Amino acid sequence: MTSDRKAVALRRVFGKNVRVERVRRDLSQEALAHLVATTQSHLSEIERGVAAVQLDMIARIADALSVEPMTLLDLHTGNALRNTAEK
Repeated sequence: MTSDRKAVALRRVFGKNVRVERVRRDLSQEALAHLVATTQSHLSEIERGVAAVQLDMIARIADALSVEPMTLLDLHTGNALRNTAEK
């Protein structure tokens, strides 16, 4: 896999995990965007894996969601939470 493809895949994983954690906490995109000092539109792009995210934004999002940054980068986070919710 090329580095560009890896970056796209990582953005998608990060975005999916942000969405899972945000919904889990019953936060709207607008509310989370306010907490991390960005726009709802930018947060939507992050969750869709479209926007490249800088480390300081990863840290702010993790802090707002009360998770470790690595949780948001973990390939298995969203899957584990979804599987738990389905049971």
